[in-house]
Amino acid sequence: MVSLGTFAVSLLVFISIGFAWISLSKSASGSLVTQVGNVEAEYAFYIYLDNSRDGSSNPSLSTNECSSGSDDACYWLIENAENPYIFGDTAKVFPDDRFSFAVKVKNIGDFDAHLSLDLRHLVSQGYDIADNKIQVAFEYEVTKITYLVAGTESADVKTSSGITLHTGHFLKNVDDRYAIVENIPLSCTDVNTKEAIVYFDLYFDPLVSGKTQLGVLTNNSNAFENQQFTISQIAVILQKQ
Repeated sequence: MVSLGTFAVSLLVFISIGFAWISLSKSASGSLVTQVGNVEAEYAFYIYLDNSRDGSSNPSLSTNECSSGSDDACYWLIENAENPYIFGDTAKVFPDDRFSFAVKVKNIGDFDAHLSLDLRHLVSQGYDIADNKIQVAFEYEVTKITYLVAGTESADVKTSSGITLHTGHFLKNVDDRYAIVENIPLSCTDVNTKEAIVYFDLYFDPLVSGKTQLGVLTNNSNAFENQQFTISQIAVILQKQ
């Protein structure tokens, strides 16, 4: 079992320009990506290096993996599993910014499994009222799911029968767990379905408005300025079929 992934390197490549909105800050300790469940797996975490912050329009690891952390518009493998992650500790995040990620998971257990991914333990800091937690302005979605066979990715299978996708904005009163995808089949023997890649985005929605103390929409994002936002863990869950 290989535990890979921190956001530490990820946003060091993002340079803030102009008005500062929020930063996504340091977690308490430990690895960002962790395995849960009863089937062994190897997994790796990638961030899409993207100076423009438009996200990846054509997700692919097999054809678009970075060769160094200074590259742009490609997926960079995050290998440090021990240190706390920093998400935008020095680089601010602005409305309309989109961040793309990928998690590659291989079933190395003795049983066929179903793969699910969760985002866990959200923390917003710096808000005045719960309605203005910065997390409510962020949307999450799975953009693509492929199987990896001998270094070549399959077609997108995210709409296949049995796979459940979740998308939407984070909520002000739910901080513990958000499932983003469930029930991706991972075989223990069939090389065609033994290793999968899940691509997902986090998006700062500029159409989400803050609220006044009386609960009236302000029709702007000013309430989210200078907040901090932490997603403490991505859970890789493999359960026996």
